[in-house]
Amino acid sequence: MSSFDYKDIFLTPKEERILKRFYHMKQIPKSIQNEPKYKFLFNYYFLEYFDNTYSSYKLSNKAYFWIRYNRKDTWRFAIPVIISILALIISIISILLQIS
Repeated sequence: MSSFDYKDIFLTPKEERILKRFYHMKQIPKSIQNEPKYKFLFNYYFLEYFDNTYSSYKLSNKAYFWIRYNRKDTWRFAIPVIISILALIISIISILLQIS
C-alpha cells in the first residue's frame, strides 16, 4: 500500500460536515451507498464494512486519521493568527495610551 498524505485530501465544507457527523455514529446505514453526496466517502476509502454481514458501514482508520490531521492543522493555523491579533490590539492600545 502506498503512503497516504492527509494534506493532499481537500474536502468541501459540506463534505467535512458529513464526515464529522459520521464520526459520532457507530454504524452508518448502507442506504447512503446510492446517494451522490456521499460518493466522496467511497472515493477516498473513508468507509469500511461494520461487520461480516455487510449490512452497514463504519468509518475507516483513514477517515479518523484525516479528522485528527484536519483538527491539528486548524490549530496550527489558528494559534499564530490569534497571537498576532492580540499583539496588534495590544500595540494599538499602547499607542492610544501614549497619545493621550
